[in-house]
Amino acid sequence: MCSSEGVPLNKRPLRVLFVDDQKVLLNAIKRVVRRQARTWEIQLKTSGRTALSLLKKQPFDVIVSDMQMPEMDGVELLQHVRDNYPNMIRIILSGFSQNERTIESVRVAHQFFVKPYSTQELIDALELTHSLYKRIRNPGLQSIIASVNRLPTPRKVYFEIQTALNNPNTTVENISSIVVKDTAVCGKILQVVNSAFFGQSQRIESIEHAVSVLGL
Repeated sequence: MCSSEGVPLNKRPLRVLFVDDQKVLLNAIKRVVRRQARTWEIQLKTSGRTALSLLKKQPFDVIVSDMQMPEMDGVELLQHVRDNYPNMIRIILSGFSQNERTIESVRVAHQFFVKPYSTQELIDALELTHSLYKRIRNPGLQSIIASVNRLPTPRKVYFEIQTALNNPNTTVENISSIVVKDTAVCGKILQVVNSAFFGQSQRIESIEHAVSVLGL
């Protein structure tokens, strides 16, 4: 992945585009990012339309978008980015809810941060992306990283589930409370239990119900 000047990403700052219709939140992100991540170049936009207009003029490596926005929400925006700029890493920010739009975001975002989210976790995720690209000089491999369906589930969630499953007293409720921390996992579980394989007569929308169907 190279800039318009032909400079490889491993030799230049990470270019990040933040999109949120709330200027207060954008300004807060701007302050935190500039203080903690000096190796980035950032741009802030308040709508999906203006974000797409900017993308036509200059390249970015990562886009971080809010889910709930007027006119064009985060899912629609990231769908455009996926289709037209497939090498970009796509991250979405949202309050958690088990609705169709949230599950749809799993298909277009590499990573999902639930509000209120830890700013440091978001920064860490972007720093990890930057670190990977800096170490991988082959543009083809950089493209592969960006084109995967989603970034890996955080190790914390994985280990919490593993620990809980090793406890003989663990209940469906315990596992469900851990699963809801990762929307990508929620989306996959709901997709699996609602598939023809399980033959459910009614659509399952509750994570706890889905976990009980799958079994521990």
